[in-house]
Amino acid sequence: MAIFRGTGGAGDATNDITINRVTELTQDAETAAQEAASSAAEALASKNATLDFGDELTVSATDLAEGASATVTYVSGDPSFTFGIPAGATGTTGATGATGATGATGPQGIQGIQGDKGDTGDTGPQGIQGETGPQGPQGIQGIQGETGATGPQGEQGIQGIQGIQGETGPAGADGVDGVDGTDGVGVPAGGTTGQVLKKIDGTDYNTEWGEASTVASLNDLTDVNTAGVTDGQVIAYDNATSTWLPADQASAAGTFTTFKYTATSGQTTFTGADDATNSLLINNTTSVIVTLNGITLENGTDYTATTSAVTLTTGATLSDELNIYAFNTFDVATYTQMPFFKSSGAAGNIDLTGFNSIRFFKSDGTASNIALG
Repeated sequence: MAIFRGTGGAGDATNDITINRVTELTQDAETAAQEAASSAAEALASKNATLDFGDELTVSATDLAEGASATVTYVSGDPSFTFGIPAGATGTTGATGATGATGATGPQGIQGIQGDKGDTGDTGPQGIQGETGPQGPQGIQGIQGETGATGPQGEQGIQGIQGIQGETGPAGADGVDGVDGTDGVGVPAGGTTGQVLKKIDGTDYNTEWGEASTVASLNDLTDVNTAGVTDGQVIAYDNATSTWLPADQASAAGTFTTFKYTATSGQTTFTGADDATNSLLINNTTSVIVTLNGITLENGTDYTATTSAVTLTTGATLSDELNIYAFNTFDVATYTQMPFFKSSGAAGNIDLTGFNSIRFFKSDGTASNIALG
């Protein structure tokens, strides 16, 4: 007859056990129980026995399989006991004990792997404005932006100063010949060698041939008196006598003295002895011409003058050449013409009647006046 082992048994319904097998297993269990009881009795007897092992006794135990008989081995020479203790049958599982107290927190585990990115949360409220941080370092130069639109036309600037005169350009190509004009009156017929054409009166083209006036020397002029003229003298016109008379060149009407200075770096004041050891003297501070490297300066703007010094508004450069032309004092009532001396020593005159100053034009197009008197 088959016996069903039931749920949780060592087998299932497909492996049923027979009554004979149950009987065999029962007998085996009874035998094992009897052997265990005998071993226990023997152990109890040994326990109650009195043995003298002295001060040295070794006791040890070994595990035996479940169902095996317990053993004990005595070695008198050591002395020692070795107990063989069979494993007992596994008992039923006891009830779950009460939960123990929470243990101390263990050490921090290693960093787990990065999880998947979660959904973006809602935007939090605006935080309060933080303090301004320190100025960061200068960034690198950005790329050039596109050119912006042209701004509005600015206001007209003030007129700049006149530039210096440029060099004369090359001559242009010849123009086309113009249409021939109407024939003029022409030169009257007649005349002889050496004659010149003279006006008879103010009527247009009313001329005649006549002898040319010739002047071989100053003495040929009726208003010139050269008597007593010495080397180095000039002649000046005397309005009182209406004649030209000898005069000392240093004090003649319209003459001037030149003072030349070589500037040091940044020099503004020029006074005392010049390069030729001549001491600066300006008779009239309005009757003076000052040039710097050949360029005429403006009195009152580029420099100021006293009777013994010229002071530049802007300091000169090292080795600049400053020339001061100081005109000598003369009486307009006495001298009405101004002699200009040529390299040959000859003189030409400019009529100054009715004038109280002479106007000199500079290279930049501006002008200055030189007072007469």
